[in-house]
Amino acid sequence: MDRTYGLSNGTARNTMREPNAKGEHAIAAALGTRPHLLWRSRYRPSGQRRSPQNWTRVPTLVQRRNERAA
Repeated sequence: MDRTYGLSNGTARNTMREPNAKGEHAIAAALGTRPHLLWRSRYRPSGQRRSPQNWTRVPTLVQRRNERAA
């Protein structure tokens, strides 16, 4: 999908976890729908993107290990 839509390698995969406007549009186009219908938390009901995005990055494995060790 990344290559088909001219995105960097891994963009579509990362878009599932983290907001990425280009990735969201590519995935929606591939599914024949619009991004605001797939990611309601990232868009207003009108279809306009929310800003700032309301998400937090998932902790990495190293961060989770450090939290458990503390």
